[in-house]
Amino acid sequence: MASRVAGRHWDPSQLPTAYRNESKVPYLLSVHGILFVIAVIVLLLRVYVRYFMLVGLSVDDYVMLAAGACSIAMLVTFIDETKNGLGRHWLAIPYEQMERFALFAWVSSLFVVTGVNLVKISIGLFLLRVTQTQRWRKFIIFMIVFLILIIITFLGTLIFQCIPVEAAWKYDMRPAAKCFSSETYIAIGIFNNCEQIYPRRGILEPH
Repeated sequence: MASRVAGRHWDPSQLPTAYRNESKVPYLLSVHGILFVIAVIVLLLRVYVRYFMLVGLSVDDYVMLAAGACSIAMLVTFIDETKNGLGRHWLAIPYEQMERFALFAWVSSLFVVTGVNLVKISIGLFLLRVTQTQRWRKFIIFMIVFLILIIITFLGTLIFQCIPVEAAWKYDMRPAAKCFSSETYIAIGIFNNCEQIYPRRGILEPH
């Protein structure tokens, strides 16, 4: 069956068999799976120690658990993406699979933005419990509020990246839709890498 994206048409069945069958899926699943297992083990150990050996779970632990839930959702969407084209040549993907892949990639991006920033917020909440100076406490609170606003802003940008929203994964709707340019996503990525919360020596210094 011929595939089509934004006016382009091609027939994947006409491509060489080796090209169509070439896949990085096993490698991608292995790397993603290993990192996921490591992250889950670390998270469970943290919860076990805090709940059974110390004073119990704190707000930062619950926020980290929420980030862990986002990680699980990301794994589910990632697996479905590999079933629908991720790790294969773009031209070898039938249109029906490409549309489903784009849908799950769109959903996954929402969990990525939320999960990554929840980790940062959890770190900030932890630092609030150990910092000894009022100046740094105010700074950390400011950064936590800032990160919450970042989550809301980025989610809004990703959800409404195209009007109508379905055009984000339905390529046939793209010509008539209004979508953000690729430069917008590059700017978001750069900004997301810049707004980190870094523990500094001054945070732990006494008055």
